[in-house]
Amino acid sequence: MLRRFLHHTRLRLRRSPRILRALQWTGITRAGRGLYTRLLLRRGQHQVTLHGRRLSFAISGEREIKRLDSMASEEPFVDRLLSCLQPGDVVYDIGANIGVITVVVAASRPDVVIHAFEAEPQNAVRLRQNVDLNGLSARVTCHAIAVGSDDGIAELSIRGEVGVGTHSLVARTNGDHRLVEVPVRAARSLAREHDSPTVVKVDVEGGEVGVLLGMEPLLADHSVRELFIELHPAALREQDWDVGRVSEWLERRGYHEVWQSERGTEIHRHYRATTVPMDPISP
Repeated sequence: MLRRFLHHTRLRLRRSPRILRALQWTGITRAGRGLYTRLLLRRGQHQVTLHGRRLSFAISGEREIKRLDSMASEEPFVDRLLSCLQPGDVVYDIGANIGVITVVVAASRPDVVIHAFEAEPQNAVRLRQNVDLNGLSARVTCHAIAVGSDDGIAELSIRGEVGVGTHSLVARTNGDHRLVEVPVRAARSLAREHDSPTVVKVDVEGGEVGVLLGMEPLLADHSVRELFIELHPAALREQDWDVGRVSEWLERRGYHEVWQSERGTEIHRHYRATTVPMDPISP
């Protein structure tokens, strides 16, 4: 009861910046946050209301709690995705992390099937835990693999904690990371072995070009109807790509941008298949 009261109090304070600043100056919010965090960590789970549904997530650290409490910032993106789903859709969540979007979509739409892909080993364990916690394992299949341009093995660059760090198949230039080998599959191969996707969400911290290249046959024949992708301009530049080139590449395969939202240095975009490709396909 106290935990729920503290959670709702924090949410109300975020909507009242002047009161929040005054309480921060007195130190009251710091003490309350500490109590709130300790109660949640003792329980090992955090229940949050996302898109009108009370959902449970396993937690092991304060940063995970903050990440879940801040999910409101991604609501426009998730709302958009949910609004485009049709009965019988097969959703590929590529870069599922600990499964927040997977869980929200599966809980909101019992008439779709989801394949969730997560390369970082600890996140993949947490993804499966969160799917099970919410009773969604019958409609969600979790895959502890990376998705890229080809099938094989690759080094995954990892930085930070479970659920809140960053990881990518794109090589990092600084030393603040560790490397682990992970299996990689191309989406075209996955579609032959499992359900072929009609809706795809991609959030792979700079590895989006590899995902698109590995998905090219599915895009060329428009079996993917809706494509949601988080673009990372800095990482794209390191690969001699940019946001404009990604859009041009997709346009040549008959996809046009229908929505965009920026969050910090990242760009969320929604592309939709048109009836006929606009130009002949070329690399």
